[in-house]
Amino acid sequence: MWPFTKKKQPVTPTGNPQQILFSQLDTTPQFGDNTSLTVNDWIRTTALNTLVEKPETMGLPPAGTGEEATYNVADRLSRLRELMNIPK
Repeated sequence: MWPFTKKKQPVTPTGNPQQILFSQLDTTPQFGDNTSLTVNDWIRTTALNTLVEKPETMGLPPAGTGEEATYNVADRLSRLRELMNIPK
C-alpha cells in the first residue's frame, strides 16, 4: 500500500457548455415527486432523450444508446451538478 494519498484532481467538465441544456437524463411525471423518497424507494421516470428532437445537440445521449454510453453521460452531468450550487 502506498503511504501517501493521491491528490484529487478538480473535475473539469468537457464539451461545449452551450450545448448542455439538461443536468440529468430523466424526469418524473410531476415536479417534486422525488422529495418524499427514501433510499429504498423507486419512482417511475421518463428518459429526456425520448422527449426531445436531436437530444445529442442538447447534451443528452441519442435515443437507443447503450448502458455504458448512457452511464458516461450521466456521470458527466452528475459531476457538473456537483460543481454548481443548485437549490434543493
